[in-house]
Amino acid sequence: MGLQSSIDIKLINNFGLIQFIESLSLHQWSLIHDDSILYLPKNDIDFNWNSVKKEDYDLVLNTIKIKLTKKETIGVSMYHLDIKSGFLFHYFPQTNKIMILLTYNRIKISNTKFTDFTIYLKEIYKIISQDEIEYIVCQDTY
Repeated sequence: MGLQSSIDIKLINNFGLIQFIESLSLHQWSLIHDDSILYLPKNDIDFNWNSVKKEDYDLVLNTIKIKLTKKETIGVSMYHLDIKSGFLFHYFPQTNKIMILLTYNRIKISNTKFTDFTIYLKEIYKIISQDEIEYIVCQDTY
């Protein structure tokens, strides 16, 4: 069985997802990886990810806005341009929770198989204040 690394975050207040994505882009995170964007489409209930060309960036943001108004689960893939690592980002508006699955080139603690969560948490804390977070759970599951 493989390893699944995740970060689960419960937020205290309503979450500005579009601002979060825009803020991530200011810190070298991008929706675009290998000239495409991976996201969950409207009315998706089975996590059937869609891939579109980078030119459809505005379409993806518009889809996210529509899904937010319908309180649908949001999902996008994010990639860090400097550290070359990526994750699947999920936002559940019904519960105000974020789930991040570290899927691409996961950063590990030296000489171990365990995830170095500090790198990802530092990036999150650049955008979300600790005062806005009820809890964070980081885990490697085998």
